[in-house]
Amino acid sequence: HSLTELVIEQVAVDQLKPFKKNPRDHGKAHVAEVAQSISAFGMNVPILCDENLEVIAGHATLLACKSLGLN
Repeated sequence: HSLTELVIEQVAVDQLKPFKKNPRDHGKAHVAEVAQSISAFGMNVPILCDENLEVIAGHATLLACKSLGLN
């Protein structure tokens, strides 16, 4: 994919790889809030990944999905 091409795909949660050097620390309370929002309203904001499925943005959402048992 080129840098200007946006590709939207649905992939299983367990295929996504958190960025190991993510500077943000998402506490349990924040992840619980995100999980509650997903339960109430569904997934409205996608998790952004690179071509290797490494998360660029959406680490808290990924943790929330895992806590809800979503796949």
